[in-house]
Amino acid sequence: MITDVLFGIKNEDMEEIKEILEDILDRELQAREGLHMGEYYSLPFPEDYLYLRHNANIEDGEIEEEEFPEYPLILYVEDAAKYPEYFAAIQARSDIFVRLRTNQWQPRGE
Repeated sequence: MITDVLFGIKNEDMEEIKEILEDILDRELQAREGLHMGEYYSLPFPEDYLYLRHNANIEDGEIEEEEFPEYPLILYVEDAAKYPEYFAAIQARSDIFVRLRTNQWQPRGE
């Protein structure tokens, strides 16, 4: 079973949140850019299961997570159980990272 978690962040300063994440994870995040997501940060490959990004689509300005427009930044943690220490560190900072949604799913063939 895979567990993906979405966190919302009220702070609009992505650089500040990136630095907080780097501090609590004791890891450096890499700046990346995608056509759909725009600028975002993630852990280096192959651990790129964590994505910090703006909640607005860069192409049209539409809110990506429409259920949560009050959060200018969002943090996706894919397969949260794979790195429980990172997931726990993020959850421990509930003053910054608000857990919005959890999805569990079964990979094909398992």
